[in-house]
Amino acid sequence: MSYGPWGFKIIYKPGYCADCGEPEAKVIYYGLPHHMCLQCDPPLLTGFWSRLTAHLPFSGWMMVYKGSYWRALWRWVSGA
Repeated sequence: MSYGPWGFKIIYKPGYCADCGEPEAKVIYYGLPHHMCLQCDPPLLTGFWSRLTAHLPFSGWMMVYKGSYWRALWRWVSGA
């Protein structure tokens, strides 16, 4: 495992977990797009918005999706 100048892990393969190297699933959490490794224990939430949601309480609503974020967001909001 390699670390950058500020101590962050360097991920060589986007879309793969930094800890175990398995492919990450796309999830919607708090209405924001994230990537999550379902193989790690506890599951590792990554992505641009993961720093913000780390400071929020767990709402229990998370949706795994494939394809377009906007279509998945509409399904998440409308409950379809």
